[in-house]
Amino acid sequence: MTDICFATSNNHKFQEAKVALKGTNLHLRRLPSKGTEVQSDDAADIARRAAMETFGIYHKPLFVEDTGLSISVLNGFLAPMGITSSGP
Repeated sequence: MTDICFATSNNHKFQEAKVALKGTNLHLRRLPSKGTEVQSDDAADIARRAAMETFGIYHKPLFVEDTGLSISVLNGFLAPMGITSSGP
């Protein structure tokens, strides 16, 4: 069995990953966070920087997961940064 670490503060994401890896030769361990939340227009850059920062702390094989919402009719508005709302 090979250990791999998932750096996330989101328990739901961790549980989903455990289910996805069930029946494989991988044993998933959770690291408590994925480091600084970088603000960028490039989701790959966000994930890469988070993985590098977290690896610098733990020195273990790991992965991070980052998603974004892109609305093509609005020229990619909101991607990949988080969405906030000030209204109902």
